[in-house]
Amino acid sequence: MNEITSYVKEAFALLEKVNSSIVKEHESLFSHDLTPKQMLLLQIVRDEKEVTVNQLSEKLAFSPSSVSQILGRLENDQYVKRSINAQNRREVLVALDKKGTKLFKEYDRVDNLIIEKYYSHFSLDEVIQFRDLVSKLYQVIQLKRSEGEESER
Repeated sequence: MNEITSYVKEAFALLEKVNSSIVKEHESLFSHDLTPKQMLLLQIVRDEKEVTVNQLSEKLAFSPSSVSQILGRLENDQYVKRSINAQNRREVLVALDKKGTKLFKEYDRVDNLIIEKYYSHFSLDEVIQFRDLVSKLYQVIQLKRSEGEESER
């Protein structure tokens, strides 16, 4: 095992401990019965404010029928609402509904508590370095994903 692998595995183990501690402390936030796929979809809707079913399908790499199935449950549970696009009546727009908005308000509240309680012990330079490292990791993941998609063609 080379040095990089050793340090990365150590970081993974520490991140698991951090996540486990936060989940235990804020267990109520994670007590919803949403699946990982539903959460991914809700996060995209939150980030985009309003998104079409086709855009969700592309971003999630799920078939439009899979997205519609997921949306059906989320709509029944009032996490999202669907409406017809006034500019293109063939398009269905998806936005957060009451429970979706409430869920992410609670996430924001907990994020702020975590920042205040833990990240406030870091210097601004350390927080910027952390952000930059996570950003770089995300860029590498995106690059490798697009390379993989190109090689599949």
